[in-house]
Formats: sequence, C-alpha cells, structure tokens
Amino acid sequence: MHLTGDKNGPPFKLGFAIADVVTSLYAANAILGGFIHQMQTGEGIHIKTSLFECAVASLINQGSNYLNGGMNPSRMGNHHPNIVPYGLYSTKTLPIVICVGTPQQYQSLKEILNLPDMPEYSTNEARVKNR
Repeated sequence: MHLTGDKNGPPFKLGFAIADVVTSLYAANAILGGFIHQMQTGEGIHIKTSLFECAVASLINQGSNYLNGGMNPSRMGNHHPNIVPYGLYSTKTLPIVICVGTPQQYQSLKEILNLPDMPEYSTNEARVKNR
C-alpha cells in the first residue's frame, strides 16, 4: 500500500489479489517449462512458488528505481515513475488515460494535440524531470 493511492492522499489497497494472480502465472510458466523438460529428458522437475517472492518480482520498476537509482518509491496515483506522459488525465468532459512509451508515440501525441516543440519535454528523461 506504500505505492498505491494518490500522492497526497492515503494509501489504497489493490482492487484484486495481485500476489495470487502473479504467483499463479509464474506457476503456470514453471509447469510449462516442466513439460518441455520432461519431453526433452524424460525426467520430471519439482516446482515451488512463493506469494512473497512473486509479489516482490512484480515491483520491477519500483525496485529497479530504488536499487539502481536510489529513488525511494512513493505513491504516484495513476502515473508511472519512469514514463511521462503515462497516466490518467482530466479533460473538459471525462478523464482519459494516455500512455506514451516511445519517442514515436510522443511525436504522434504532439501532432494529435497540436503541441509545440519544447526542449524541456523533448525526451522522456526531460519529461520525467519536468513532470
């Protein structure tokens, strides 16, 4: 809950049991790997899963930011710590989700919204800095 919720609000619990879902996906992949191993060698394998370890693995962006960049993860609402724009944005009528993951997508968004070229937003790194 340290990571979920609005930046200036209380933490939220997730809307579903993410650790259970992620662990079952890891287990399914391990089972498929076991089938491949059995077909190739004739031997079975032992599969073990961990809710905690799979939950930690699902925090890849936040964990990587902490371990590699020294950034203490915090609540950001619907926004992404490493990509801008990426989140829920208000409009005159309804909120919309904008997720721009590549320079080409940002260029397309600029064209759609008729935005000028601005150096402080020209790269994703600059957009994160000037969020």
